[in-house]
Amino acid sequence: MQNPDHKYVSEILMTAGLLNKECVNTPFRLILIYLVFMEKRQEDTLQHKRIVEKNHKKLVFDVINEILVHKGESISQGNGHEILL
Repeated sequence: MQNPDHKYVSEILMTAGLLNKECVNTPFRLILIYLVFMEKRQEDTLQHKRIVEKNHKKLVFDVINEILVHKGESISQGNGHEILL
């Protein structure tokens, strides 16, 4: 498996044409490459935040579900112990 940093550097160098024989770079082209990769990084960060938020919501749902299951078991057994939410 390839190191994520190595992959990122390879993408930059390939986009810049430095891994090809067409190594013609102007300051303008380098700025465009930088902007493309900054946009990609922002998209990756946003995607990561969405995944974290989704996992957090699932965890909260699972905790509430467990509480309700235990509360239901407690009530059905008639032991009088209720879990307060």
